[in-house]
Amino acid sequence: RRHTRLLTVTGVQTCALPIFGAAGYGGYYFYSKKGSQEIEYSTTAVKKSSVRQTITATGALQTVRQVDVSTLVSGEVIDFYKDFNDKVMKGDKLLQIDPAPYELKLRTAQANFDSNMASTEKTMNDANRTIKLYTENKPALATQQEFEAAQTSLKQAAASRLTSQVSLDQAKLDLSRTTIVAPEDGIVLNRAVEKGKTVNSSQNSSALFTLVNDLTKLQVSADVSEADIGNAKEGQMVEFTVDAYPNRVFQGSVRQVRTAPKTSSGVVSYSCIIDVPNDDLSLRVGMTANLAIIIATRPTTTLVVPNAALRTKIPDEVQQEMRSEEHTSELQSQSTISYAVFCLKKK
Repeated sequence: RRHTRLLTVTGVQTCALPIFGAAGYGGYYFYSKKGSQEIEYSTTAVKKSSVRQTITATGALQTVRQVDVSTLVSGEVIDFYKDFNDKVMKGDKLLQIDPAPYELKLRTAQANFDSNMASTEKTMNDANRTIKLYTENKPALATQQEFEAAQTSLKQAAASRLTSQVSLDQAKLDLSRTTIVAPEDGIVLNRAVEKGKTVNSSQNSSALFTLVNDLTKLQVSADVSEADIGNAKEGQMVEFTVDAYPNRVFQGSVRQVRTAPKTSSGVVSYSCIIDVPNDDLSLRVGMTANLAIIIATRPTTTLVVPNAALRTKIPDEVQQEMRSEEHTSELQSQSTISYAVFCLKKK
């Protein structure tokens, strides 16, 4: 028993020495080759800070309400009275269309009205005389047929007068519409017309002026993916930046989460309407906002480290050398173990 125990210890010593020797040689080989490349470490302190979970999205700044002003009559633009960024009051002149053709139509309608009034006046006098002859005399001095014809003539004359009056009123209205005025107070956001341009009153005609009533209140329509829309709620705070002010963070709040889906190239998203105050008018309509919708926060006592501390990237050439050296070390270990087993058997 004693001899066997001694052999066991001796055998372990005999086996361990070559193994540690090989490991030492491998370590010496690896670090001697890498000794010329100094390893650099980046350190940072663990600190306390607040943590928040956000939904990222983008959208364009828009006005809350705007009015597109177009024309109800066709003609050539002879003048415009307001330009970009001008403030306007309700009723202010914006544009003047050539009124000459509509003045001619008004005079024609007035002449037709006067002529109709004269002709219908004679017709109505004759009809009233016939009616009196039939109703005020016994026996009647007019026949039943003449009486009925007189009543019909009175109705036709009244209808003819009404038609002439409507045509005259329409001509006056068209003439007044050649002067386009502001429908409400606001600011001219866009003007899409020049002097000499012919405008049309068709239903598909483009807006001549775009007015906004208040630029101190804007909104953003942000497209949120279907994977994140479940966490978006009305009233959540929003922070965003724009390229014009990269070092400034603007704030807003979610006013509406719309249920209607939007599909583009197979990707489904939903619109979140975000109210944005713009008291200093630094934000402009059309700017792209890079948004972060805050859906959860943690207090300032939370311990935090940078994300970079949780990951590493080993260069490809180092990985290749490590794999090669691991393979060599494995072969050396196998040889050492085989030699150790041989020694044990021999003992």
